[in-house]
Amino acid sequence: MGEDGSGTSEPGKKPIRDIGAFRKDAWAAVPEIGTSHRWYDLAYSVTENVLRSKLGKKLPRSARHGLTTICNELLRYWEHDVDVAWSLDDPMHNISIGAGEEVRTPAIWLIELFPPSQVSKLFAAIDKYAWDRQRAKYSFGQTNEVALSSARASRYERWWHLGTVQSFQSRWMFPEAQRRKLPAFFDSIELKAIQVLPSLTAVCARFYTSEYGRGFVDTAWKRRYEPELVKVNGARRSEDRKWTTWRRTQEARNLMHDSARSWLARHCPGFFAESGENQLLIELMVFEKANSEILGARNLVAHDALRALGVGTDILKRTTKLLPEFSLESVDRTLCRSFKSDGVWNFWGNSDAARRAFESRNTAPKISPDDRLAHEVDNFITDIAVELTIARYLGVMRQRYAELRDFSRERHGKFNARQIARLRKDVLTLSLDLGSVSRDVERVGSSALRDEDGAYFQIRYAFDSPRIFEPTKSLIREVRTGQLVSARELAAADREYREILGAVVSLGSSIDAMRTGRLALLVAAVSLVVAFLTFLITGPGDNAPAETLWRLLASWAFNGSG
Repeated sequence: MGEDGSGTSEPGKKPIRDIGAFRKDAWAAVPEIGTSHRWYDLAYSVTENVLRSKLGKKLPRSARHGLTTICNELLRYWEHDVDVAWSLDDPMHNISIGAGEEVRTPAIWLIELFPPSQVSKLFAAIDKYAWDRQRAKYSFGQTNEVALSSARASRYERWWHLGTVQSFQSRWMFPEAQRRKLPAFFDSIELKAIQVLPSLTAVCARFYTSEYGRGFVDTAWKRRYEPELVKVNGARRSEDRKWTTWRRTQEARNLMHDSARSWLARHCPGFFAESGENQLLIELMVFEKANSEILGARNLVAHDALRALGVGTDILKRTTKLLPEFSLESVDRTLCRSFKSDGVWNFWGNSDAARRAFESRNTAPKISPDDRLAHEVDNFITDIAVELTIARYLGVMRQRYAELRDFSRERHGKFNARQIARLRKDVLTLSLDLGSVSRDVERVGSSALRDEDGAYFQIRYAFDSPRIFEPTKSLIREVRTGQLVSARELAAADREYREILGAVVSLGSSIDAMRTGRLALLVAAVSLVVAFLTFLITGPGDNAPAETLWRLLASWAFNGSG
C-alpha cells in the first residue's frame, strides 16, 4: 500500500509488498504455539491436552473456564512474539512519520467555572495567592476582589487580568508576575477572569510551555517503540508497534494535560475541581509539514501518524477566518483510548500557514513565531473555549440530575438528619446554581449573539462528503443553541425535582409526626405501668398494697393446706 493508501508506490521505486506477505513471514518466523520449546509452549500443551481429554470434559464448568483463560493468556505471549517478528516495512503495523516533520505545543488553555455556590472559593484563592500584589502595592487599577465583586453585580460581560505566575527559569519578564516553582512543562501561566453571565464567572488559564514542554510530545511521537504486552481491564493483550506508539504518545500528552489541570485545581478550584471532572482543555499544536487539508486526502499513513497524537479523529472541521488553515477539533476517545477525559480539544495547523496569516502584523521581531502565534490565538480562542465550557458545565449538571433521579429512592427513602443535610446540599448547590445560570443562559441565548464580528468559526465535514453545513452557520451559534436547549430542559427537571422533594419532605414530616405520636403513647403506657407498680410497692400508710396482698395470699395458702 502506498503512502496515499492506493496500494501503489511512487514512480521509480519498488512496489510495496502485499499486506498478506508480511503476515506469512511473521508467522513463518514464529512457530505456532505448543510446537516449540519456549517457556509457554509446554504450559499451553499441557493445559490444552487436559481440556481435550475425557477427564477434562468431565470437569466442572468453572474449572474448564479457568483452564481456557490460562490458554488465552498464554496465547497473548505467542502473539507478542509474532508482533516482534513483524516487518518494520508493513504500514499496517508501524507508524511512519515523514522526514522533517515536527509537532510543537506553544500553549494550552484551561477553563474553570464559578457558579454562585463556588464563588467563595475564587475569593479565597485570590486572597491566598495574591496574584495582584504588585498592582495593589502601587494602586494601579482595581484589585481582584473589587473587580470580581463589581463584575458579579453587573449585567454585562467583562474581563480582567487576575495575574501571572512564571517559573524561575522563565525566558520572559512580566512586571506583575510572581516567581514560583512550576511543572517542567510550563514557562509561565497567565490567569484571566471573565464574567460571561451575571451568575457565572470563568477563569481562563493560559499555560505557555517551556522548551522542554514544547517538544515533549514530539519526542514521544518520534521514538521507536517495540511491541508490548499490556493489561486492560484485567485482561492481557499484545500491542504491535503501531498500537504501542498510539498509546505511548497519547500518554505523553496526558502527562502535560494532567500537570496543567492539577495546577489549576490546586490554585483555583471551581465547579469542575469540586465535581471531580476534568476542565475543558484546548491545546495549540503546530506542525512543520502536516496541515488540516490532509484529512480529506485519504492518506492512511498520515492519518495513522496523526492519530497517535489524537489529531484528525473528529469528523467536523471548525475553522476561523482569522486563521483559516488551522482547525479546531475534539479528541474522539473511541479512537484515542489512552486519553483520560473527553474534554480535550486541538487547535492545530501548519507553521507556514501561521506565518502567512500574521506576517503583516507589526510585532516584536525578537518573539519566536510560536510565541507570536500563541499570543494571536489567545485573542480569539478564549471566547469559544468559554462557550464550550458552559456547554460542558450543563452536561455535567444533566448527569447529576440523572443520578438524582435514578437514586432518589435510596437517597430519600428514609427521613432522618443525614437525609435532611443531603437534601439541603442538593437544594443549595444544584437548584441555586442551575436556577440562576439557566435564567442567564436563557436571556443571552434569546438575544443577539455577542462577539459576532470576532472569531467567527465555521463548521463543515473534515472528510470528503457532499454533506456540508451552511457556510454562514457559526460554531458559537450552534453551541449556544445547544446551551439554550439544555438550560430549558434542566430548569424543567429542577422544578419537577423540587416539587417531588417538597412532597417527600411533607410526607416525611407526616410520617415523623405519626411515629412521634405512637412513641408518645408508648411512653405514656410505660409510665402508667411504672406508676401502678410504684403504688403497689410503696402505697400510702404503713402497709403497702403489695405487702397486704402478699399476706392475704399467704394466709389463704396456709389455711388451704391445713
